[in-house]
Amino acid sequence: MLITASLLGLAIWYIRQMIRVLNADEKTKEDLITRLASFSAHVQSVYEMELFYGDQTLKGLLTHSRDLTDYIESWAYQFQDEEDTDLENEGIETLEES
Repeated sequence: MLITASLLGLAIWYIRQMIRVLNADEKTKEDLITRLASFSAHVQSVYEMELFYGDQTLKGLLTHSRDLTDYIESWAYQFQDEEDTDLENEGIETLEES
């Protein structure tokens, strides 16, 4: 009985730690996307200034920042889809074992 209670306590602790890690990863991912979007908007505003309007270097930087933001957003979306699929598969495996 003591071993079962200990294992259950350990399992609960482990699950809570994993939830904390996943939440931290999600916040980090959201922060990264927010910062990239802010950077892209800043570059866009500089590019639109009369002094810099039409500057090819800034135009390239703007294009690069947009591409990078799009890439990271698609990566984050794919990562989220993989997590959802993994969780669904674990649920199916658990049901099959029962």
